[in-house]
Amino acid sequence: MFAYIVVLIILVFPLIHYRRHQANEKNSKYFYLEFIVMVCLMGFRYRVGGDSIRYENLYLYQSSLTELATASNWWSDGYQPLWTLLSAICKSISDEFWVFQICQAFIVNGIVFYCANRYCKYRYTFVFVYFLTYYLYFNAEIMREALAVSVFMFSFKYLVSHRYGKYYIFCLIAFMFHASAFILFFLPPIYKIVSKRRGLPLYLTILSLSFVVILSADVIIYLMSAYLFSGNSLILDRLFFLGESNGLNFFGIAGKIIFLLPVVITQRCLWSVRDLNTDANNFISSMYIIFSIIAVVITPLSRLENYFSILFLIIFVNFICSYTCRKYFRSMISISILIFSISQVRWYSALTHSIYKEDSDFRRYERYIPYHSIIDKEKEPEREHAIRQEDLKEVSDY
Repeated sequence: MFAYIVVLIILVFPLIHYRRHQANEKNSKYFYLEFIVMVCLMGFRYRVGGDSIRYENLYLYQSSLTELATASNWWSDGYQPLWTLLSAICKSISDEFWVFQICQAFIVNGIVFYCANRYCKYRYTFVFVYFLTYYLYFNAEIMREALAVSVFMFSFKYLVSHRYGKYYIFCLIAFMFHASAFILFFLPPIYKIVSKRRGLPLYLTILSLSFVVILSADVIIYLMSAYLFSGNSLILDRLFFLGESNGLNFFGIAGKIIFLLPVVITQRCLWSVRDLNTDANNFISSMYIIFSIIAVVITPLSRLENYFSILFLIIFVNFICSYTCRKYFRSMISISILIFSISQVRWYSALTHSIYKEDSDFRRYERYIPYHSIIDKEKEPEREHAIRQEDLKEVSDY
């Protein structure tokens, strides 16, 4: 916990020092200090996280570059080729998983900070909010998908400027990290349909696109399993799970709608602010809404929100920090911050099952607290057993 507090203090300092003048501090070296600190925190962690512990366990059996060169099929381990290649490169350097963690954290956070510097006027506020929200999730949880998401974030400028050649090259790179990036290939025509619409026409378009995806999901899953991923057992298992999944119950739907309100409020308010009412901002918030609607019916597809979560966070920070927005939409900003904060607290405090705690449940935040580094290399028995229990539950459900 002490490590997180130290980083939090480092991130709070520029908020106090620069206050309202963050937008004018584009060349401050302190921004790069924050980047280094956040890379090191996740890069040198030891057995901290959820999925990352599973990846660390699998890393023991990863091939090095030499072994990979003699392999007949890069897909033999079920993962996408660039993930396998990156793992092999790091494995050739060292058998220690922290080498891979440093590499992954550098790529993901490097692009996040790049986008913050490029798109956010209040970048220190953004980094602070990013640390409290998606930082642990992207660095210690969805390590594979985070790489694909970061590649997409870097390529977003090409989508907006209609340079589709470069955009599709980066889409292919993202897809070679994680199969969920398959959806990125369909974004250019959707961008043309969605980005310039406002008001009721936009929301009718959002509902129409959402239901088209929902109704065609079975066909898409069949085509992907029969042709695109026919030789990849891991992805075929995921597709089977996706096809068999059920939607949210009444309370899940109600919660999804409530926690989506900050997105809708931000989008509608920005239509009235000249410098923030851009096609790109409108598209990002619209796609977040679309994937949220789809997730109500097909729950696992909520992971597709990840491709727009950090981009929307940039918009959200610009919204709540903008002088114009605070002048005219103060109450809306307060409501949005309150709901957004509750949603994040709810996510971190969610229950996961543990076979170590017989009379109580394991909270998600316990995946990250306490923090251990490669210096002490201390394992948390409760965390290890909770992750193992989740794996056992996944197998039994299958």
